[in-house]
Amino acid sequence: MAQKNKIGVWVPVDSNSPTIKHISAWAVKDYNEDHGENLKYEEAFEAEEQEIIGGVNYRIGLWASYVDGSMVRRKRYEALVYRNLDDGKALISLKPFLQDKQRMILAYAKSLTNQTN
Repeated sequence: MAQKNKIGVWVPVDSNSPTIKHISAWAVKDYNEDHGENLKYEEAFEAEEQEIIGGVNYRIGLWASYVDGSMVRRKRYEALVYRNLDDGKALISLKPFLQDKQRMILAYAKSLTNQTN
Protein backbone atom coordinates (compact mmCIF):
# COMPACT_ATOMS: atom_id res chain seq x y z
CA MET A 1 0.00 0.00 0.00
CA ALA A 2 1.23 3.46 -0.79
CA GLN A 3 1.96 5.83 2.05
CA LYS A 4 0.40 9.29 2.53
CA ASN A 5 -1.97 9.12 -0.45
CA LYS A 6 -5.25 10.94 -0.27
CA ILE A 7 -8.27 8.72 0.20
CA GLY A 8 -10.08 8.14 -3.10
CA VAL A 9 -7.34 9.49 -5.39
CA TRP A 10 -5.81 7.23 -8.08
CA VAL A 11 -2.00 7.32 -7.81
CA PRO A 12 0.48 5.72 -10.28
CA VAL A 13 2.59 2.94 -8.77
CA ASP A 14 5.48 0.82 -10.07
CA SER A 15 4.05 -1.91 -12.31
CA ASN A 16 7.18 -4.00 -11.66
CA SER A 17 6.75 -4.06 -7.88
CA PRO A 18 6.29 -7.46 -6.24
CA THR A 19 2.85 -6.37 -4.97
CA ILE A 20 1.59 -5.46 -8.44
CA LYS A 21 3.06 -8.62 -9.98
CA HIS A 22 1.37 -10.74 -7.30
CA ILE A 23 -2.01 -9.02 -7.63
CA SER A 24 -1.87 -9.17 -11.45
CA ALA A 25 -1.08 -12.88 -11.56
CA TRP A 26 -3.78 -13.54 -8.95
CA ALA A 27 -6.36 -11.55 -10.98
CA VAL A 28 -5.74 -13.63 -14.12
CA LYS A 29 -5.88 -16.87 -12.12
CA ASP A 30 -9.13 -15.84 -10.42
CA TYR A 31 -10.65 -14.79 -13.76
CA ASN A 32 -9.71 -18.15 -15.30
CA GLU A 33 -11.33 -20.04 -12.42
CA ASP A 34 -14.54 -17.99 -12.57
CA HIS A 35 -14.91 -17.96 -16.37
CA GLY A 36 -13.41 -21.28 -17.47
CA GLU A 37 -10.72 -19.50 -19.46
CA ASN A 38 -7.04 -20.33 -19.82
CA LEU A 39 -5.30 -16.96 -19.92
CA LYS A 40 -1.63 -16.94 -18.95
CA TYR A 41 -0.40 -13.87 -17.07
CA GLU A 42 2.75 -12.40 -18.62
CA GLU A 43 3.46 -8.96 -17.14
CA ALA A 44 1.97 -5.70 -15.89
CA PHE A 45 2.76 -2.57 -17.88
CA GLU A 46 0.99 0.12 -15.82
CA ALA A 47 -0.62 0.33 -12.42
CA GLU A 48 -2.48 2.72 -10.16
CA GLU A 49 -3.81 2.38 -6.66
CA GLN A 50 -6.61 4.13 -4.83
CA GLU A 51 -6.67 4.08 -1.05
CA ILE A 52 -10.17 3.72 0.31
CA ILE A 53 -11.55 3.13 3.77
CA GLY A 54 -10.85 -0.51 4.57
CA GLY A 55 -8.41 -1.25 1.75
CA VAL A 56 -6.99 -0.39 -1.63
CA ASN A 57 -8.29 -0.57 -5.19
CA TYR A 58 -5.77 -1.46 -7.90
CA ARG A 59 -6.19 -0.68 -11.60
CA ILE A 60 -3.59 -2.63 -13.55
CA GLY A 61 -2.80 -2.82 -17.25
CA LEU A 62 -1.37 -6.24 -18.02
CA TRP A 63 -0.42 -8.59 -20.82
CA ALA A 64 -1.90 -12.08 -20.93
CA SER A 65 -1.65 -14.76 -23.60
CA TYR A 66 -4.07 -17.41 -24.77
CA VAL A 67 -4.17 -20.17 -27.37
CA ASP A 68 -6.28 -19.46 -30.45
CA GLY A 69 -6.33 -22.59 -32.60
CA SER A 70 -2.68 -23.40 -33.19
CA MET A 71 -1.44 -19.89 -32.36
CA VAL A 72 -0.54 -18.24 -29.08
CA ARG A 73 -1.87 -14.67 -28.97
CA ARG A 74 -1.07 -11.83 -26.57
CA LYS A 75 -3.63 -9.29 -25.52
CA ARG A 76 -3.67 -6.31 -23.17
CA TYR A 77 -6.17 -6.38 -20.30
CA GLU A 78 -7.19 -4.05 -17.51
CA ALA A 79 -7.74 -5.59 -14.09
CA LEU A 80 -9.57 -3.86 -11.26
CA VAL A 81 -8.87 -5.52 -7.91
CA TYR A 82 -9.92 -4.64 -4.37
CA ARG A 83 -7.60 -5.69 -1.52
CA ASN A 84 -8.75 -5.31 2.07
CA LEU A 85 -6.52 -4.61 5.06
CA ASP A 86 -6.24 -8.35 5.83
CA ASP A 87 -4.87 -9.02 2.30
CA GLY A 88 -8.15 -10.54 1.11
CA LYS A 89 -8.67 -9.82 -2.57
CA ALA A 90 -11.69 -9.50 -4.87
CA LEU A 91 -11.52 -9.27 -8.65
CA ILE A 92 -13.91 -6.52 -9.69
CA SER A 93 -13.23 -6.87 -13.42
CA LEU A 94 -10.78 -8.12 -16.01
CA LYS A 95 -11.48 -6.84 -19.51
CA PRO A 96 -9.64 -6.00 -22.71
CA PHE A 97 -7.58 -2.85 -22.25
CA LEU A 98 -9.01 0.19 -24.00
CA GLN A 99 -6.67 2.15 -26.23
CA ASP A 100 -6.06 5.82 -25.38
CA LYS A 101 -8.40 7.03 -28.13
CA GLN A 102 -11.24 4.81 -26.85
CA ARG A 103 -10.64 6.08 -23.30
CA MET A 104 -10.83 9.69 -24.47
CA ILE A 105 -14.10 9.06 -26.32
CA LEU A 106 -15.64 7.38 -23.27
CA ALA A 107 -14.46 10.20 -20.97
CA TYR A 108 -15.92 12.79 -23.34
CA ALA A 109 -19.25 10.93 -23.56
CA LYS A 110 -19.36 10.69 -19.76
CA SER A 111 -18.67 14.43 -19.42
CA LEU A 112 -21.57 15.18 -21.78
CA THR A 113 -23.85 12.97 -19.70
CA ASN A 114 -22.79 14.74 -16.50
CA GLN A 115 -23.46 18.16 -18.05
CA THR A 116 -27.04 17.26 -18.90
CA ASN A 117 -27.86 15.95 -15.41
